[in-house]
Amino acid sequence: MLNMTKKRQEKGITQHELARRANIHPSDVCKIEQGWLRPYPSQAKRLSYVLKVDVTELLIQVNDKEPING
Repeated sequence: MLNMTKKRQEKGITQHELARRANIHPSDVCKIEQGWLRPYPSQAKRLSYVLKVDVTELLIQVNDKEPING
């Protein structure tokens, strides 16, 4: 999962809402999250601003499962 997807889900916003806030077509947000499309620098900047994440960390793959303690 991309850090972008994780941050979006943590904030409880849909792909459509993220697209609206970042002024990006909703299908582009879906394609970016699925790895089918790489965002233009201007798109990445707007996405990172909305998600409050550094633009360099937007497309990093992250573990989508929390570690199990014990």
